[in-house]
Amino acid sequence: MHEHDRKLFAGIARVNADIGRVTLELFTLQPDDAAYAEALRKVGTDLVRIGVALTYRAAELDGKLIEPGDILTDPAAQEGNPP
Repeated sequence: MHEHDRKLFAGIARVNADIGRVTLELFTLQPDDAAYAEALRKVGTDLVRIGVALTYRAAELDGKLIEPGDILTDPAAQEGNPP
């Protein structure tokens, strides 16, 4: 396994731990709290960043690049429908 892959997997582990922590925090907040929006934004940003890193790494391996913008503009994503 490449060192780059180890770093990616460590990043996934960190994001996963943060998701658990932030999700519990979100249960205690009201949707109109500024902290609620900030927590959603942090998790969303972390997930997008790790997703971009993973898709670029996959493209290094097989040459099939999915542009991050294509994912972000996907109607399902814009409608808030999870994968």
